[in-house]
Amino acid sequence: MNRKRSFVLYVHMAMIMSAFIAFMLLGRKETDYLIVDTLMLGACGIFDLFWCSILGEMLDYTNNPSKVFGIGLSANVLGVLCGGVLGIAVTSAGVPGAEIAVIALCVVCVTLVLLPLLNRRLVLLLKSHTY
Repeated sequence: MNRKRSFVLYVHMAMIMSAFIAFMLLGRKETDYLIVDTLMLGACGIFDLFWCSILGEMLDYTNNPSKVFGIGLSANVLGVLCGGVLGIAVTSAGVPGAEIAVIALCVVCVTLVLLPLLNRRLVLLLKSHTY
C-alpha cells in the first residue's frame, strides 16, 4: 500500500511540474488555459485525496479523532494560506510571470527531491511504532 501511495504522489508532482512548464511554454488562449488548469487541478485533487486518506487512517488509532482530523485540515489550510501570501508577495514585488513560474517549478523540484528522503525517514520512525 505504501508503494502505491508513493507512486501516486510522484504522479501528482509530475502533473504539477507539467502544469508549470505548460504555463511557461504555452500562450494565453482558452485552450492553453484549459490544459494548464486541468493539470493543476487534477494534481491538487490527487494530493487532497492522498491527504484525506492519510487522515482517515489515523482516525482509527486515536482516542480523539476529531482533534486529529481538525489538526490535519488546519495544517492543510495553513499551507494553502502561506502559499497564497507568498504568491501575493512575489507578484506584488513586480516579478514577471515567467519568473514566478520558474520559482514555483524550482519549489516543486526541491520538494520532489526531498520526498523520498522524508518518506524513508518516516518509514523508519513508524517501523517501531504501534501505528
